Amino acid sequence: SGPFALAWNESTNRVYCVNDNDASVSVIDGATDDVIATVEVGDFPSAVCINPAANRVYVANSSDMTVSVIDGQTEQVIDTLAVGAGPWDLVYDSLSDKVFCANLVSNNVTVIKSSADTVVTTLAAFSSPRTLCLNPVNDEIYCGCEDSDSGIAIDAAGDSILTSLAMSYCTDLVCCPESNRVYGVG
Repeated sequence: SGPFALAWNESTNRVYCVNDNDASVSVIDGATDDVIATVEVGDFPSAVCINPAANRVYVANSSDMTVSVIDGQTEQVIDTLAVGAGPWDLVYDSLSDKVFCANLVSNNVTVIKSSADTVVTTLAAFSSPRTLCLNPVNDEIYCGCEDSDSGIAIDAAGDSILTSLAMSYCTDLVCCPESNRVYGVG
């Protein structure tokens, strides 16, 4: 109960719905709309992203300070990774094969190498990084912050912060590759 975030796996046509009230992920068959599995994850899951090539599902568990890794074939948790406090959003970058995790409370972004399911580094951010998006045109990750008038641009391949960005309170971001622009809302 308490559906909170969704992601679709293009490789399997399955939809993953994180349920914050009961610390689970519902797996939905995209062809039949049937719930085919329920996977227990950490406390208060807040985000989900997918590596479709590896059939891996990543779930940010905000109260546990972890990311659960689900094998999309077996629909079982195969690893739990420690990240910063209050992981709130996730984005997967296929070019660098990395998952980026915005940690709302510890004010940083954790970088996870997807092929090894290991934490590579943690990047300092501004106050309360809340939302992430990928710009596939330049392979940059953009991070919007909840409690500041700034965000950051991250070099996905180099695991480094490129620059700060002027933006007001931001709760969600999306990239439009055709125009090479990022839009935020707060």
